[in-house]
Order: sequence, then structure tokens, then C-alpha cells
Amino acid sequence: MATKKLTPEQAIRILIAINMSQKGLATKLRERGFDIEDPTISSWIQKGKCPPKYVLTLEELSNGLVSRYDLRPDIFGEGPEK
Repeated sequence: MATKKLTPEQAIRILIAINMSQKGLATKLRERGFDIEDPTISSWIQKGKCPPKYVLTLEELSNGLVSRYDLRPDIFGEGPEK
């Protein structure tokens, strides 16, 4: 039985929760070499998506809880059944 797919906004909110805050998520991305400011995460929620260059790293930071398919189905497609 397949589980409900996450919307990109839900996926971003889960990533924020995993990292305790938007600041925590931005800090993790900076540790991975990205030049990102804390408010940028908020803009992703407002836009309902994050830029493609962050997707694979975000997927990794979530330990697979959030996938590239959740974050950017417009680029990666719907993905495999969960």
C-alpha cells in the first residue's frame, strides 16, 4: 500500500523540524558548503519549493525521510511508490 506523497512545502517543513529550526537547517547547509542565509529557508516555504541545487543534500540531511521526489516533483518526477 502506497503512502501519501508529501507536497514540496510539507517536505521543507519536515526538514526544518528535523533540524529544530530554519536557522538549524541553514546552518547544516552552510556546513555542507552552501552560501545560504537563514531567511532563505522561509522564502522556500513561501514559494512552495527549494532551488534544485539543494535537493540532493536536503534528501541526505533527512536520512531519506524527505526525498528529491517530494521536494521537486517538477524536476525528478513522482518517484517510486513508497
